[in-house]
Amino acid sequence: MAALPEFIPPMLAKIGDPFDDPEWLFEIKWDGTRAIAFADPDEFRLINRNRNVVRERYPELAGLRALPNGTVVDGEITVLVEGKPSFQGMLQREQARTERRFAALSQSLPAVYMAFDLLWRGGEPVTEWPLHDRRDALAEILQGLKDDRVLFSEGIVGEGLATFESACAQELEGVVAKRLASRYLPGKRTDSWLKIKRSHLTLAVILGFLPEGAEGVRSLVIG
Repeated sequence: MAALPEFIPPMLAKIGDPFDDPEWLFEIKWDGTRAIAFADPDEFRLINRNRNVVRERYPELAGLRALPNGTVVDGEITVLVEGKPSFQGMLQREQARTERRFAALSQSLPAVYMAFDLLWRGGEPVTEWPLHDRRDALAEILQGLKDDRVLFSEGIVGEGLATFESACAQELEGVVAKRLASRYLPGKRTDSWLKIKRSHLTLAVILGFLPEGAEGVRSLVIG
């Protein structure tokens, strides 16, 4: 079995508008923190987008250790409150700094891992597979885990407008649209994946920002 890579930069989405298309899958945008799970023969690694190891921060996600050796999964760590992603809950989890605090929050604000893509299976990369095949294989793997903290991110094919309207009605962040035939392109931001976000207006002062590439912005500090 080939050794798993130390890190795989996650595939990224461009901004888009709601649409219907039978060639596309539409998922809820989970409003958490992106994390790649690596199941090596000797260890389990959970690494966020910034290449930080977050395994100890989320002890309730230890069920990911049961992934078959040679598996790499892409997903989102999120805190659900009354069945909906909680930004404030995730903020508390991400701001924790000690093992004691990690353990306490794992009980009071438990996280779930919403798995949505499969990058390696059986020690071999599957990033060249079309999305629908990768997700079928991922669903089969997750059925074997039987862990209520490791969930498959369900999606709806074709009905993007209705999915987005439902997300807005529930005051969710939005949806992510993915072309069913798309390959997984590590670290690339392409129009094969689109994030369609619910928007609202507010007055704010921009105090700082983190850039992304030559023209993008990763995050803002506002007042």
